[in-house]
Amino acid sequence: MARFTTLYSGSSGNSALVEENGRYLLVDMGKSCRMTQNALKGLGLPLADLGGILVTHEHSDHVSGLAIFLKYHPVPVYGSAYLDEGLTYFYDWYKDADCAALWEARHRLQDFKQPILWVNDANDGAFSANSTTLSFLNSAQGTLCLKYELAHYHKFDIEEVYAFAEQVLHGGAPLPVFEQTACAELGREFALKTNLQDAAQAHAELYYITQPMSYCRTELGTKMEQEYLHAQQGAVLENGVVKVRVPQEACAYFIELWQGELMTSSPLVEFK
Repeated sequence: MARFTTLYSGSSGNSALVEENGRYLLVDMGKSCRMTQNALKGLGLPLADLGGILVTHEHSDHVSGLAIFLKYHPVPVYGSAYLDEGLTYFYDWYKDADCAALWEARHRLQDFKQPILWVNDANDGAFSANSTTLSFLNSAQGTLCLKYELAHYHKFDIEEVYAFAEQVLHGGAPLPVFEQTACAELGREFALKTNLQDAAQAHAELYYITQPMSYCRTELGTKMEQEYLHAQQGAVLENGVVKVRVPQEACAYFIELWQGELMTSSPLVEFK
């Protein structure tokens, strides 16, 4: 039986591990390489039995010890794809070929056939929405959840995650999803079919920016320079179909699809 152990947790750094049959997988490494090594030694876990590191997200309190650790222990790293095309500080990391080879997952996405839920804040300071969109578009069975406002969490209490797990593992009710994919080729007025037969408590919302997405440096990392605007009547749900009108001034947009307290979204669509 698998064993889950927390190495350390809090705003200063987070790490845990999953162990089974003499092998283990680390989840995040938010403190120093030395502290993580000492924590593993205290549990009697040799580094030779480490099968890899799963990165839940790349905020500093989850990855600050990772770069040094990988110099001494080059194990596989599992995380998001297309960070080399993102606009945040992670782009700089990909200038190092060894880092890119360890981290980049795009070439392995198609090998993973299980359903994946991609969740991100649309203006997150660590992940830019374009890289999350590319991860979704290139997944064999991807579902995307870009949210206009998604707080940074140190606990896994995002309702869509629980609903998605219930759907995949136990045949629970599906999340509301688009059955067609929004893209720039559709122009600014079009319609998208959804899986919603009952429109009770269901609605759609369109958010957009008027300048190309860009990020600026801050003391804490990077920050998106644009503010999303809400397009009133930009996305209207009728009889299971969302009628879309993208404002002419929009450089990029995405659409949220809600049913009750749960939502998914379209990709981030950018007009070049």
